Amino acid sequence: MPLTTYTAGQVLTASSLNANLSFAAGAGGLTLISRTTQGPVASIAYDDVFTSTYKTYMVVIEDLVGTTTADVHIQFRYAGPTTQATTYYYAGRGIDTTNGSADLYGANTSQGVWQTVSTSSLSGTMQFFNVGNSSATPRMVSSSISTSGNVAQRTIAVINSTARIYTGFLLKLSTGNITATVSIYGVTAS
Repeated sequence: MPLTTYTAGQVLTASSLNANLSFAAGAGGLTLISRTTQGPVASIAYDDVFTSTYKTYMVVIEDLVGTTTADVHIQFRYAGPTTQATTYYYAGRGIDTTNGSADLYGANTSQGVWQTVSTSSLSGTMQFFNVGNSSATPRMVSSSISTSGNVAQRTIAVINSTARIYTGFLLKLSTGNITATVSIYGVTAS
């Protein structure tokens, strides 16, 4: 079989068992939109990273560090630099090797709470849904792990009850400055 050239984004496929191989458009997968390291600063905004191209986004956070022990707040952003500062609802469950387990929740607040960070590194993932849909409420579901002296794991969901097209998000601490390496991926629908 002669070698065939392919186009970027295609994958090697077969239509059935024992069929000839060919290249076809890939289905599903992640597309890197942005990867940055910023800080130490009071807040880090990720503007114009959500578009109508994807329905779901995956955010990978590496090495998030605070200048003090504080809660990491998350807020949705729209129309470029505008921060949604009302109508957040969040709930989560955490467990750590020092304090056991704890619940976290808030209703009609000015931001969601993602995790508590200290001067040691925090990592995790966030999945964003409905950010590009003006008639749906945006959601973020997350899992994170902290290794600041004790091992802590938290799973949390953040919802904002104001429906609009959101184009990004903001991370900040309840007190102190933040440094983070963040990769944002669009999830291709299959």
